[in-house]
Amino acid sequence: MFASEHRRLTLYEAGGLAIVRAGPLYLAITLGTVPRTSSGGHFHNDLLGFELQWDGIDFIVDGGAYLYTPVPALRDAFRSTAAHSTVCVSGSEQRTWPAGVGRLFSVQRDADVRIVAATSESLSMEATYDDVRHLRSWRWTSGELRIEDQISASRPATLALNLHPALATRRIDPVASDRFRIVLERHGRQAAIDMGGVRAVAMGEGYYSEGYGRRLPSEQVHAELTGSHATSHFIFQRVAHDSATSSSMDHAEGNTL
Repeated sequence: MFASEHRRLTLYEAGGLAIVRAGPLYLAITLGTVPRTSSGGHFHNDLLGFELQWDGIDFIVDGGAYLYTPVPALRDAFRSTAAHSTVCVSGSEQRTWPAGVGRLFSVQRDADVRIVAATSESLSMEATYDDVRHLRSWRWTSGELRIEDQISASRPATLALNLHPALATRRIDPVASDRFRIVLERHGRQAAIDMGGVRAVAMGEGYYSEGYGRRLPSEQVHAELTGSHATSHFIFQRVAHDSATSSSMDHAEGNTL
């Protein structure tokens, strides 16, 4: 454990998680590789992905599993790299699956992950697979989160943020040729995300299952990297409560697909 006043990072390396607490900020980061004694049947391609909560409100979420054998294509979609809040390189998966019936519950090739540096207020990790090298660093306070991504790959890369279904996307504003600002809100809690090193930002279909066979409509941020370096800066604040929007979004949480 790494701790200072009001900030704490706890590494559960055997369990594949890093947990951050800094006042109202909660962050869970995935770092686990498949044990040699395991087939990897329940592992997803979520390395260096994260879940983010501020002041009790979920902003960035993990999509869950949704389905197993009934629809193999959806099983693969929900465990793919693109379904998680990490960087996806075109044509590559962090882990690969074998062909045949058993592929839905096994891993053929795993990635390598290492912790580069860790303190009570920052964490850096590196994942390598195929010809991809992804270095991601987080730095946090109680009201901000900064993420820096460095990618070495021969193909285009996209940064994804998987959003909670009840969030309202207030706006996406271009700030410069390679910078955008996204504003998210729910229950009077707001996250403004400044993204740098990206050529385009768009909203796409997200991944979120609240239980087996229960998928909720959600959105995912897609940011195309201009090169090998990108930044995401979250700034959190409390804003005036919009009861009409909150009521509408909370009602949407009960809709399943």
